[in-house]
Amino acid sequence: MRAQVYSRYGGPEVLELRTDLPEPHPGPTEVLVEVRASSVNPVDWKLRRGNLRKVLRRSFPIVPGRDFCGVVLECGTQATTVARGDEVFGLTPMRGPGSHADRICVPERYLALAPRRLHGFEAAAVPLAGLTAIQASEAAQLSAGQRVLVHGGAGAVGALVVQYLGHLGVAVTATASARNLDYLRSLGADPIDYRSERFEDRVDQLDAVIDCVGGEVERRSFAVLRRGGRLVSVAGPDPDAEVSLVNAVKLGGPTSVRLLGQFARGRRYQFVSARVNHQRLAQLAQIVDAGAIEVRIDHEIGVMGLAQLGEAHTASERGEAQGKLVIDHSRD
Repeated sequence: MRAQVYSRYGGPEVLELRTDLPEPHPGPTEVLVEVRASSVNPVDWKLRRGNLRKVLRRSFPIVPGRDFCGVVLECGTQATTVARGDEVFGLTPMRGPGSHADRICVPERYLALAPRRLHGFEAAAVPLAGLTAIQASEAAQLSAGQRVLVHGGAGAVGALVVQYLGHLGVAVTATASARNLDYLRSLGADPIDYRSERFEDRVDQLDAVIDCVGGEVERRSFAVLRRGGRLVSVAGPDPDAEVSLVNAVKLGGPTSVRLLGQFARGRRYQFVSARVNHQRLAQLAQIVDAGAIEVRIDHEIGVMGLAQLGEAHTASERGEAQGKLVIDHSRD
C-alpha cells in the first residue's frame, strides 16, 4: 500500500513516499476507507518536528495526517453507522496511523457520512478545523446581537468561527494581516489589521474573544472583555501547545495566577480542543449542508498529490497558505 511516512523527527525532508506498506484490515469496531483526499493541519508538522514526543509516544515509521474523506470499502462486524460504498469524512486518532495513505482503518466513531454539498476532495478540508470552530463557538455561549472578537479570523479555524457566529447573528470583529482584510469583509466581519493597529484601540466591553493565535495575544485579550465575558482559546498560552488543558493549575504557576486573577474579575477562560465522535461529525455535516460555513481551500498554492506532501508541510509551516491545503490522492 502507498503512504507517506517518516522514520525520525525533523523537517519536511524526513517525509518519504512508500509503496510497500501492508494492507490494513478493519477490527470489529473499525471501518476500512479508500482515501480520496486528506488535508494538512498545523498539528501534522508539529508532530513531525517532534514537538509532542514527550507526551504522545508513537512508534516509527509514522503515517502523518488526520483529516480525510473517502469511500467505505469494508466495515467491522460491530460497525453499524455506515455501510460499504458510503462517502464519508472524518479524522484519524492522534496516535495514528494517519490519513496520508491510500487506505486507512478508522474507529467507527471517528467518521460520518460526508456533507452532501461537497464533492471530490473538498470534504477532506473540513473535519478538524470544523469541529474546532463549532466547539469553540459553543464554548463562547453567544447569542444574536452580542459582540465577539476572533483572533486569526482568516485562518482555517478562525474563518469558520467568523462564518458560524455570523450565521447566528453575532456581531463579529476579526484580526488578520492586510492581505486578508477583504476576505474577512466578505465573511461579514469587521476586520482589524493586527500589524498596523492594536485591537484594544478598536474594541472594548466584548461578550467574548475567541483566540486562534495564542501566546501574547491571549494575555492582552482579557482587557477587552466585559465583566462576565469569556475568552475561548483554541491555541493555548503556548502557540505550539496541542495538549488539552484540564484546568488552570496544570498550565503552571504564572499562568495559573493570571487566569485565576481574571476569574476573580468575572472573566472566564476556556481552552478548546476538538472532541471527535460520530455524532459531532454528523452535526458538522449538517451545518455544512445548511450553508452556515464554507471551508476555504488554497487554490493559489494548489491542491497537491500525495507525493507533494512535503511541499504542503513547508507551505503550512511558513504560513504561506490562504486556506486549507488539500492532498488529492488521485493526482499521483
